[in-house]
Parts: sequence; structure tokens; C-alpha cells
Amino acid sequence: SHFGSSRRSPRRSCHALPESPPSMAPGVGLIASICVTMVCVLLIAAFVRPHGAPLRVSGLPPAVVAEAPRLPPRKPHPIDRGGMRRWGRMAASASNESVCEDFHYEPSQVESAFREHANEYTGGDLDTLCSKMGDWQLWLRANAEPRLPVPAIFSRLCKPGMRPQLLEPLAGILRSPRAYCKTSYRGTYNGLSDEDWFVTGDDSLSQPGGTARLYDAGATRFKDVLLRMLGHYERRGVVFDEVYAWEYKKHGVEFYWNGTPAEIRRKWEGRLTFYDGVGVTADANSVHNPVSLIHRNCKPEDFCVFKLDIDTPRLEVALVKQLLAAPFKTAASLDEFFFEHHVANKWMERFWGHNLKETVHDSYEYFSRLRELGVRAHSWN
Repeated sequence: SHFGSSRRSPRRSCHALPESPPSMAPGVGLIASICVTMVCVLLIAAFVRPHGAPLRVSGLPPAVVAEAPRLPPRKPHPIDRGGMRRWGRMAASASNESVCEDFHYEPSQVESAFREHANEYTGGDLDTLCSKMGDWQLWLRANAEPRLPVPAIFSRLCKPGMRPQLLEPLAGILRSPRAYCKTSYRGTYNGLSDEDWFVTGDDSLSQPGGTARLYDAGATRFKDVLLRMLGHYERRGVVFDEVYAWEYKKHGVEFYWNGTPAEIRRKWEGRLTFYDGVGVTADANSVHNPVSLIHRNCKPEDFCVFKLDIDTPRLEVALVKQLLAAPFKTAASLDEFFFEHHVANKWMERFWGHNLKETVHDSYEYFSRLRELGVRAHSWN
């Protein structure tokens, strides 16, 4: 069951109690009946609460729970099963603002400061780092509750004839700020894979007659990423027509789909091209270079998304540089980009190692330059 569900536990009758056995001492049967009745009443009180009554959470008094922000209930989407529902809900465009007259990218003040001082801000202690993050809690709250006003911490992307697009700021170590600024999370590595800090594209960016394509370099299994990513976009009005997924290690098709609900597999298997045991390449002439495929196949009216996470820094950076080396092609073909850039970063060295040449400053330059081309570039987890 789900918290807040109106579905009640079935009531069981507590009135049809068995008679006391003939051998039972006088009065014992009556006492037993009373005890059983009291147990039933307590169970009903524990599991059935009046509509609107505060939900009791173990260890927290009702007053504390009542102060927590309440979001409107959302019916679970079928594709959520087995996945995580931690994506942000803020609209990709500011629907109440006028359309843009020219093309420009407006980083927020927080983002501009981090781009200028990336290594300085991220190379010290966490208190210093988090003091530069602005109101990161408001950032997450606004992304969780679309009815809140858009805070100034969000960055903006303008394209002529379209309303301003909203993006999460490039800030901190380019992971969820909760992971290192929430006091109780420090030192635990909790929150490093949270996705509720992203502001992703939605159907406001789609054009009539266009094709939606998603390119996933570093696929592993469908349930690991695509299950929740495709579900997230579908809730935002984008259903991909074509999906391309590469996985360097050959495991077999059944392994790839293992753990995916049957109805979800039926929905997507016909749309998905899976390259099992085939890695992506930086060879511009190869059919397994996703950048070349995007430049060749994605038109301005299409909606194309590229996720790059193959844990091979040299190859990943080569592909990113190919995107930047062809700015006009990239601007006309790629709408959204997710990339985990593995760099020298003391907060992530446990996972990425110590011998990496590029730094957080390089990450900021790549993501910023792509956003300046009109690509919604995000630091992947």
C-alpha cells in the first residue's frame, strides 16, 4: 500500500466469537471474549484512520509530520514499477512568460560563480562548499512542487519564438546538493544518485511531425536506467519513438530485460535497438558513434536525448569534444544531454579513483559550452 491511500484494510467481524468450551471455568469465557474484542478494536484503530487524519510515521509525532510539505497525490505510473520516482517535476519552460526574441543562455548567479571558481569552491571543506550553493533546499522544493514560484537559482535558455527554458544550475560537485550539504547525509554517500535536482525537457519542446529519439551509451540493463528515464519523460508528455542502447559487456538479451515488468518490455522492445557486447566509439565513420548518428539522423523538429556514461573517461571526453567541435550540427540536432564526467574530485575519488587528468573546472566548461549551444546539458549520476 501507499502512504495517503484511501484504501482501507478489510474489517473483520469481532462479534461472532466462539463459545467457551464446556470444560472452561465459569467467567473465563466472558473474560476471553472481552479481551479478543479489545484486540480487534485496537487493530482497527491502528490500521483504519478517518479521511484527512494525520498519518503517523514511526518515531515522529503527528505535529512534526503535519509540518512536512504535502504534494498532490499521483497515481503510480506502470513504468515506475521496480524503478525510482525521484525525478523533478518542474516544467521545462516558463509558461507564464513571453516568448524569447533572440538566442541566449542565462546562467544563474550561483552557476556563474561556480564556473569561475569551480576548483576553489569544490576543493575545500564541505561547509565552505555548501555556503556557496545558495538556497539549495528551495531549489529541490521548487522542482518537486511545480506550483511554487521559480526561484532565481535556476538558469535559463532562450530560443527565438519559444518561452524561456528552465534548467537546474550547474553548482557544487555537479551531483544532488542534498548528498553533501544535508548534514545527516555527510560521510554516508546517500543522495549521490538522486535525480530530483534535474530539470529535464518535456512536451513543450516537441514540434509537430518530429521524432523522439533516445541514445543510451552505457546501458547495462533496461531496469537500471531506462525504466525510470523513459517513465519520467512519458509523464512529461514525451514518448520516444526510437531508443538505441549500447552495452560493451555481452550478457545476452534476456539479461538486459531481466527484472523489467512484462508489460513494459512489450511496450518498448519493438522501439529499442540493443547493441549487446558492442561499445560506442569515437570513430566518426562508425555506425556505433552516437554523436555521428545524432548529427546525421536528428533534425531540428525532432527531440533527441543522449545519455553518456561508459566509465571510460578518454572515450567519453572524445565524444563530448566532437559535440563541441561541430556547434551548428549539435545545436540543430541535440536537445538534451546527460553525462557523468569522471574527474579528479576528492569527494568522488572513492568511486572514480585518483589518476584522472581533468578537474571539476573542465566539467563546468563542457556543460556550460553545451548549454550555450542550446543543449540542455546535465551532469549525470
